[in-house]
Amino acid sequence: MIIPIGHDQTIRKHQWATYAIMAVCLLVQAYVSFGQADEEFVLRWGYHSGSGLHRNLILSAFVHDGWLHVIGNMLFLWLVGSVLEDRWGRAVFVGFYLVSAAVATLCFDLLSGDAGTILIGASGAVSASMGAFLALCWSARIRFLYWFYVSTGTFQLPASVALALWLVEQVLWASVDSGGDVTGIAYTAHLGGFGFGLAVAMVARQGWLRPSQWVRKATAPAGHAAQVPLPAATTRPATAPLAPPPPLTAAASPLAPAEPTPIDGRGPRFLT
Repeated sequence: MIIPIGHDQTIRKHQWATYAIMAVCLLVQAYVSFGQADEEFVLRWGYHSGSGLHRNLILSAFVHDGWLHVIGNMLFLWLVGSVLEDRWGRAVFVGFYLVSAAVATLCFDLLSGDAGTILIGASGAVSASMGAFLALCWSARIRFLYWFYVSTGTFQLPASVALALWLVEQVLWASVDSGGDVTGIAYTAHLGGFGFGLAVAMVARQGWLRPSQWVRKATAPAGHAAQVPLPAATTRPATAPLAPPPPLTAAASPLAPAEPTPIDGRGPRFLT
């Protein structure tokens, strides 16, 4: 068994939006497992193939088929989603997550869905988060825990290698089990979500997903020399020698250009 347990990316603040999504999924699963819910609950909130633009495109991402299913999804969401929320902000990340859930489900419905198929789970949205993470943090190192019978330990892989291997696995499974008839897993939803997240993150790298960038700020262009006002003209007696003016330095000038403030000055930052 190999599971991811961390990464080397810096997280600057608590990721409340990620925690909230995880809490909702876990509470729904607890209600299904220990409450009065039955199979009809899952059928009601799952996405029925062919339903088109239905609310369950999003709501089905909060319903899972057992504890292993939900815990696996939430583990990857915790690892990857926290980085995206830190980079983009809570509101943008939540919007991205919900739209990704709908896009991934529609991809499966269009490519592999059959009449009577019902989709549940956050795998598509989490896969989109993985794609975005790869685009933004491709050089990050992901830590894994392995457990083979009596042998346990940890190792690290670059995100570009680890996620590329995962993607190859999804492609291979999708090619032999496109409709999920054998495994019961919607691999085309994973691929659709991953591709969507990758594309969105490529746009985000231009800074267009940060609300602080939606308002243009006037900044002094780098490289321009400081303009120092000339001293007022004075008259001196003809016999008095003119003293040379003191040399001007950038530190003495009130108009010396400040150091340019970077748009994003943060350091490096870390399924289904």
